[in-house]
Amino acid sequence: MEFSRDLAPEEYDFIPPTYNLPMDAKRFHAYMKAHPGAVYIAKPQAGSKGDEIALFQDLRDLPYGLEGKDITVQRYLTKPLTLNNFKFDLRVYVVVTGTNPLQAFLCDEGLARFCTEKYQAPVKANFKKTFMHLTNYSQNRNSENFIHAKDMEAVNILKDNNATKRTLSALYDTLSQNDIDVE
Repeated sequence: MEFSRDLAPEEYDFIPPTYNLPMDAKRFHAYMKAHPGAVYIAKPQAGSKGDEIALFQDLRDLPYGLEGKDITVQRYLTKPLTLNNFKFDLRVYVVVTGTNPLQAFLCDEGLARFCTEKYQAPVKANFKKTFMHLTNYSQNRNSENFIHAKDMEAVNILKDNNATKRTLSALYDTLSQNDIDVE
């Protein structure tokens, strides 16, 4: 991804600076030096379900050592779009059916996954608050604030949907109700 940002920065400005450690260690250290105080998120490449994802400002603050680990590090977006002060992400599904010529289809539906604790800007004191910073379903389902959708059909028809995991169409309805243009 970083390669794409290098080739066409204006086309890929939505992707935060990304580094694969240990391979990009030199470039990452140079970036850190040029951006003191920045917050980063580390994702072990062999991980799943949000395990071992960590926020940090200094590599010494990671809750695990880097020895023998392949880790993807990105600059953490400290001002994410939130809904009712909850951070969320979107899961959009695409199928590529051909590459010459490129042919891809975007699914009409997808998912929105919400944190279960209201968002606050990251500071060292809240780096470990996974329910605030990580949208992973596997993490948030363990929160006492997790709101289960009864079933996907109910999620689609609810106009004031507040499930922690919901369809994109339900999210679009909620955003529209808050005067946000979803088109």
